[in-house]
Amino acid sequence: MNGAIFRLSVKNVVRGRSRVMLCILSVAVGIAALLLLYCVGSGGEQAVTEMLEGFGFSGFLIVPNNGIGQASPLYAEDAEYILTAVHGVEHAIAFTTRYGVARSDRHSDDAVIWGVGHGMEDFIDFSLLYGSLLSPADVQEGRARCVIDRDTAYRFFGRENAVGCYLTVGCGSTSEEFEVAAVTEGGMSVLAGLTGGASPLFVYIPGKALTRLTGEKKVAQLAVRTSEEDSAFVTEHICRVLNAKYDDSVGYTVQDLDGYMGDVGVVMQLLRLLLLAAASISLVVSGIGVMNAMLSSVSERRREIGLCLAVGASPAQICAGFLAEAMLITLFGGLIGAGVGLLLSWPVAHILGISFMPNAGLILAVVGFVVILGLIFGTLPALKASRLIPAETLREE
Repeated sequence: MNGAIFRLSVKNVVRGRSRVMLCILSVAVGIAALLLLYCVGSGGEQAVTEMLEGFGFSGFLIVPNNGIGQASPLYAEDAEYILTAVHGVEHAIAFTTRYGVARSDRHSDDAVIWGVGHGMEDFIDFSLLYGSLLSPADVQEGRARCVIDRDTAYRFFGRENAVGCYLTVGCGSTSEEFEVAAVTEGGMSVLAGLTGGASPLFVYIPGKALTRLTGEKKVAQLAVRTSEEDSAFVTEHICRVLNAKYDDSVGYTVQDLDGYMGDVGVVMQLLRLLLLAAASISLVVSGIGVMNAMLSSVSERRREIGLCLAVGASPAQICAGFLAEAMLITLFGGLIGAGVGLLLSWPVAHILGISFMPNAGLILAVVGFVVILGLIFGTLPALKASRLIPAETLREE
């Protein structure tokens, strides 16, 4: 009798009533959305982390404080000054970023212009593809030479090897033509893909060249690496030295870039969990839909249930049959949703330029979760069916 009840449950699901098919579809959509968010979110998190690591985000930034009506001074030559004045400073460069535009005969786009000093490769991990990075002479003389990544090169010049080509860089009303000195591995393309192309391009030029464009001699910050284990003591010493040099009362702030990397990782994980939680709500809604469909099924199949009870089926067997039916609906929906979610995740990841990162453990866990949801939300209809009185159901027309 148990086998017959189970076969009847399978037949009721497979024969595909429209209500049952809609329940399977709703579960499949919820599972597909959850897996799509997970795969894309995991790939995006890895891509952003690798991109930030590729920028060489390590060490410390010395940033001038802004007081009321004044700001602490900081100039490019202060990088060399603290190297000689502060013991434990391994390397230091000055750099400033400005929002501007870059254009060629082929293309024009917004860009973040980096005015950097010599040795920027010690702070920004460039993977050089073509040409050579800015030389000491380029930085010292403020030559009109720039470094771009290969995605930028292809966008502006139609090819990766754009060394020797000329890119016009502008800040405000001033612009200048820069020769491409080097092309590096793509850096911002992943972020641009994740943000729908809203992320600007990066162009690196000598700090003095940026001063020519903006007319501003002060720099935004100093990037510092220390050789001492007690980095906090060294950075505090740097701030004291700068305060003494400029007799400044506003002061300077130390920012730990390694700490920012950890903060970015936490934010990315939290965002992914929030998205997964939102997608999980749709699964709970689907479970409520399964319960509603099963309650309607009990009402429609009262004579069938009564006949089963009359020929010897126990209330427990009837209850088990309806629970099996609810679990089969969610199982089929889970399996279909998992397949669709994986099939959608791969092209989406490819379009965004991120890694496709499926997780077999998560897939099994999610399918198991929806089966448990089927068990939970199928309990009420199953109990209702098991409590029917055969004599009453068989008298009904």
